[in-house]
Amino acid sequence: MATYDRPIECDHEAYDVIFGEGPCFSIMAKRNPSALKIYYATTAYPEYQNRMVKERTDAFNQKHHTQLLYSRMSPSVLYDLPIDAILQIGSSVTIQTYPMEWRDKISLINQSSNILHHVNIKEKMSLYDRTHFVWMGSSGSILKGLDLVLDFFLYHPELHLHVIGKMDPDFEAYYSPLLVDKANITLWGFQNVNSEEFSRILQKITFCIYPSASEGGCPGAIITLMKMGVIPLVSQVASFDGIGTCGFVMHSLTDKALAEAVEWSQSLSDDMIKQRMRQCIDTATQKWNLFSFEQEFENYMSRQVAKTVDSRIV
Repeated sequence: MATYDRPIECDHEAYDVIFGEGPCFSIMAKRNPSALKIYYATTAYPEYQNRMVKERTDAFNQKHHTQLLYSRMSPSVLYDLPIDAILQIGSSVTIQTYPMEWRDKISLINQSSNILHHVNIKEKMSLYDRTHFVWMGSSGSILKGLDLVLDFFLYHPELHLHVIGKMDPDFEAYYSPLLVDKANITLWGFQNVNSEEFSRILQKITFCIYPSASEGGCPGAIITLMKMGVIPLVSQVASFDGIGTCGFVMHSLTDKALAEAVEWSQSLSDDMIKQRMRQCIDTATQKWNLFSFEQEFENYMSRQVAKTVDSRIV
């Protein structure tokens, strides 16, 4: 086992199976040409992600007359690697981010989730406020659409936005002066998702809004929020197969698409909101858990190894 940040750990032993991602996988795949090489993909196709980083950042700089740098560029390069199979966390939309010649190699696996808190659904339904939204994410503020979200809520003081997670430094420097007097936007910074503080923040929140430009299927932040009874309004690449029973999918990364998502959320009746909250909790709990991930992973690896053994015997 070699970690991504210490490729020096990669040795020159001969291996039958190479499994992983990043620079260590690249090194070991090339050193073991006859091994079964399985790439573990946790994001969209790297070249697709890098293209979206550039497109979204360029559009932001043009719109806001800034010179923000590209953030969240993927260091992975797949096109020159001898890959036999790809185990992809994601959905059918994630597969579409790959070139056609790669798609037959891809098998999907559902993400796991480490949230331990169980929401009290009756309490949630008694406290929710349909005007409260949350954006939750890590680095790559523009890639993950936080600019679109902030721009919208800056002009809608009747709606409340909660931002959980840290912004990129140059992105934060641009928005901080604009948020000083905005009582409807609260910045919470990083939060432990298993803490009481996190649960308290989410008590009133009804919807999460996440117009991300690149994801490996439904991201962990959205899964966590769904398990807490929060209804997702997400981009196509951040959605999952079957999301229609839970939330709303934005079909473009534009101000108009985001406004349509918010309008949809406010059109729901109280009964529909409660029904979708319950569906979010049930779907997320059943679909994304460590037990299911373990079973899917074991079954996949067993099939791939057996297939390789059979082909070499023949």
